[in-house]
Formats: sequence, C-alpha cells, structure tokens
Amino acid sequence: MRAAQSNLDRLFLAVGGGGCCVLLADRNGVPVDRRGPVSDDETFKACGLWTGTVWSEECAGKARRY
Repeated sequence: MRAAQSNLDRLFLAVGGGGCCVLLADRNGVPVDRRGPVSDDETFKACGLWTGTVWSEECAGKARRY
C-alpha cells in the first residue's frame, strides 16, 4: 500500500474534481485505501464505495461490509 500512495494521490488529483473517488482494492475486490472529496464521503459510503466494502465483479450491485 505504501508504494501505491503517491499514485493514488496523483490519480485523485486528475479525476477528483469531477466528483470521482479512487479506490485501491485487494484481489477480492475489497477496497483497502480510498481518495475522495470529504464533502462526498457520505454519498460514497452509501453507495458502498468505501474501504472494507466488497465491490467485486461477482458482487456488483450487492455491496456488503466486512
């Protein structure tokens, strides 16, 4: 995760202004790190776009918290 930090920061700088967040997920589709505008935190949480939420291809549309 440490190696990905600066890349996540740069990617968020590139797309964050458009109302996007950036997630780094493990091989099971569980986000382990996230970048997003603080003002949109509640919206992204409600959509399941948050660390600890399963959002893999298998579970798309059925976000679950661990």
